[in-house]
Amino acid sequence: MVGSFFASDKTCEICRGGYQSRCVHAELMSAIDLGPASGPHYVQLTNDDKRLVVTDYFLVEDMAPGGVVRVDGDHKIHVIDVHGDRLELDTRFDLDFNRDIPSGPARPHGVAIFPARE
Repeated sequence: MVGSFFASDKTCEICRGGYQSRCVHAELMSAIDLGPASGPHYVQLTNDDKRLVVTDYFLVEDMAPGGVVRVDGDHKIHVIDVHGDRLELDTRFDLDFNRDIPSGPARPHGVAIFPARE
């Protein structure tokens, strides 16, 4: 699971101290399910604050064999649309490295995001 969106009321002592992400009155506004046991490796909000790009790839050095955690979402890149206080998975964007990479299966690791061409 990724993409939790919490709202703070900015009235508690923690918020007033500048730590709104730790608000004691925080309220879950929205969340996105990326599949069982999956979670983000890389998360980036686009420059226009309209989309959240998430890759699910896990490399844990102290795990054997090879340190790779194989979960449902670990071979995909997701785009999540940000609509004010609501998140929505963009189903038009469907990049699965197991399916779409000819030499695959592969895992997304480094990501570069470029602005869309008009």
